[in-house]
Amino acid sequence: MNNPFIYSSTVEGESFCNRKQELSELTEFCLTGQNVLVYAHRRYGKTSLIKVLSNKLKKNRPSIKTFYIDLYGTLDEKDFIEAIFSSFAQAETKIEKLANTMKVLFSSTKPKLSYNPDTGNIEVAASYNPEEKKLVFNEVIDSLSKYSTKTKTLVVFDEFQEIGGYGDESIEKRLRKIIQHHKNVCYIFMGSQRHMLEQMFTENSRALYKMAEPYPLARIASEHYSTWIKGLYRKYKKTVPTDEIIDEILSTCENHPLYVQQFFYFLWKESEITKTTIKHCETKILRRRFHEYANIWDKLTPNQKKACSLLCIFGGRNVYQINNLQRVGLKGSSQMKKALEYLVSNDYIYKNSIYRFSDVMFKKWIRQLILK
Repeated sequence: MNNPFIYSSTVEGESFCNRKQELSELTEFCLTGQNVLVYAHRRYGKTSLIKVLSNKLKKNRPSIKTFYIDLYGTLDEKDFIEAIFSSFAQAETKIEKLANTMKVLFSSTKPKLSYNPDTGNIEVAASYNPEEKKLVFNEVIDSLSKYSTKTKTLVVFDEFQEIGGYGDESIEKRLRKIIQHHKNVCYIFMGSQRHMLEQMFTENSRALYKMAEPYPLARIASEHYSTWIKGLYRKYKKTVPTDEIIDEILSTCENHPLYVQQFFYFLWKESEITKTTIKHCETKILRRRFHEYANIWDKLTPNQKKACSLLCIFGGRNVYQINNLQRVGLKGSSQMKKALEYLVSNDYIYKNSIYRFSDVMFKKWIRQLILK
């Protein structure tokens, strides 16, 4: 029997839960050419959302082409340029048509096209001298606008915060200078490091200030999860979990998309789901991620570890109350403030009325293994 719950890759079809409002709003942004800044923590379903959005836009009349540019792991401007070139393989399915398209789009740069027999995909690479890098940068960004003359285009930069680590502030300035004139292209800047992305787009000293509409990706509502989960169990003629059991799992996961999928993936084979089986599932997940969390913990300073402990104990509230600070061994609010700044800037935690852990299972790991 198929397991419709997927947690290790992007999802679509029946494995994709709701996001109807987000899809509707993002579609409207694309149709009107409004640039958007989509951000959420890692494994929150951003890429899956964009994949479903792209498929929806293909069916639009007229259809909208999507260029998905993954910047994760890029280290400099050269990598950035190559990532954009690679995305052009999405433009056409036949190498001859793509070659003709590239001739029209590029005059100075000579892209190299090849067919990868292992993947069955067309691959596009840049070919230029290092001293031509800035010229090629301008041309490859402008090519996205040139392509949009024949069809409205959505360009998605995933993990866009990576450019902040290139050590070249001029990239943001040059990018703004070019894309602000693009008329038939919608840009979605997407990433997981909220702190860095907000600096890029909301600080008036940065080149990309107000270049995109902020769109934080919220948690999926419990009622949407419940309808989706019950529907899948009914579709495959399995015993539908009770509302109490579903609520228990959603509470355990704090509605985090990755963990909701992972819990139900493991529980799919159970003939009956109880609170005991849910606890066993949680233990299994924590054991599998033990070394990952231990590595994170080992890199933290003593005060940062104390700050994490305080957040776990008091649920992210009253973080500067003197009795709470003393309980975990912090001498004053200045130590807590410095520790929190580090944890927020590295996206271990975030503040939304109260301080919360980006990874709910990391919080549970701390509670079980450090605060036991």
